[in-house]
Amino acid sequence: MYFKRKSNIMFRNYESFGYLTDNRNFGYKKVNSSENNDIGDKIVSGTGAIFLSVLDKVPQTLDDLAKK
Repeated sequence: MYFKRKSNIMFRNYESFGYLTDNRNFGYKKVNSSENNDIGDKIVSGTGAIFLSVLDKVPQTLDDLAKK
């Protein structure tokens, strides 16, 4: 199994937590659009931030991620 960070996700790693947001939240939206696919913001634990910090936009195996 391979893991990667999606290209539309922005991640910030702070000392005790991580912050995720979807960059589609910062784009233009049509007034008459019926689409509502904003994911909003997410806060992850320190452990989650460690895992997310090693993800790239290129798929990697779990073994490669564990080595990082």
